[in-house]
Amino acid sequence: MMLSFNTKRLNVVEIESPFSAKEKGQLLQYIPKILSPEVVKDLPPNFQGVNTSEAGEIWLDDMCTQSRVLVIYNKQLLPIGFLFIAAEKGANHLGYLFDENYWGAGLASELLREFIVQVRVVTNWQKLIAGVARDNVASIRVLKKVGFKQGKQTQGDTLLYEIELRSRTPC
Repeated sequence: MMLSFNTKRLNVVEIESPFSAKEKGQLLQYIPKILSPEVVKDLPPNFQGVNTSEAGEIWLDDMCTQSRVLVIYNKQLLPIGFLFIAAEKGANHLGYLFDENYWGAGLASELLREFIVQVRVVTNWQKLIAGVARDNVASIRVLKKVGFKQGKQTQGDTLLYEIELRSRTPC
């Protein structure tokens, strides 16, 4: 089942495999801009140095093998970010990023609010987990605003936040 949805200012579309050559070509032009050094500074090594369309194609293919990838488009249908979901140990791990030119406009909160609504309706997922760098105050604030709670575990300099998608029924 494909996850695609719209918000007031965003169109979010899961990448289908196989991608049409035209769709992929258009997206590859934007990947190096979206994955700027400032955007990826706290992300894993495979996000670093993606500064050409060719490197973007390798990165995108790699990401599509590791997780579900949704492209975030603005209302002019230009790609401005990505949302990633990877199933792991009974939970779905969530990651997102935006072109830095779109930071501070409330788009991350808008994206995550609607994403949570959608997955509650169309999936049987129990929990979402998001990792965030300790010093990424803006992302921590977004996660808390949309209902994530800080988890008990951390991974080095990464804090884990989680949200329950299904209410637990009492015994």
